[in-house]
Amino acid sequence: MIPGTVIAIPAEVKHWHGAQKDSWFQHLTYHKDVQEGASNEWCEPVDDTTYYQLKKTQ
Repeated sequence: MIPGTVIAIPAEVKHWHGAQKDSWFQHLTYHKDVQEGASNEWCEPVDDTTYYQLKKTQ
């Protein structure tokens, strides 16, 4: 991704927000049509082994 990249994630799609060990990441989210009682689900964290194997793509 480069600054300004917009990624649309459909509802109910499991995905990860995060930077690689040698880069930064800022996450902004916008929701539309949020229903009363809506919530989000935090999934499992990425383990250290996986995190440290990530390669910077730029």
